[in-house]
Amino acid sequence: MLRTVGGWPKDSVPVERHVEAVAGCLKRCLQFIETDEVVLAVDNHGLVKNDADLQVRLLKLVDSPFVQATLATMNYRWAGHNLETVGRPYATIALQVGHIHVKDRTGSLETYKGCVIGEGEIYVSAAIEALKDVEYDGVWCVEYEGGESSVGYAKCLERLKELV
Repeated sequence: MLRTVGGWPKDSVPVERHVEAVAGCLKRCLQFIETDEVVLAVDNHGLVKNDADLQVRLLKLVDSPFVQATLATMNYRWAGHNLETVGRPYATIALQVGHIHVKDRTGSLETYKGCVIGEGEIYVSAAIEALKDVEYDGVWCVEYEGGESSVGYAKCLERLKELV
């Protein structure tokens, strides 16, 4: 499995063509990823693919079991989604998730600050429940972007064990 980011806004690609443009890039990879059985996990990072409905449309357009979603729990909030709606995308994208990065934070865009899981404002438990509901059986990856690296990662891992 390869985690892919891609899909940053470009002046040459209007917003209404983002799905088509990213899908075209992914479709060009199908021959070799399907032959070699490599899964591309398309991240919800950045400003183009940071919308679960868009991600679902994109994955349906590509239509390959070798192209799945990466769900980074804080990335919807990172791109500026408000707290009232940031939990909704988890259930929307859950069936397409092939890879998850569980992380927490406060703020968005320029006010972003990484936190230990459960100490930020992200609805991590909602993401975990959405994945459990669809019987996700992939890897649970902890990602921590706070200041106390190894101590923060240890706390995140313990918190994730409690939630999963």
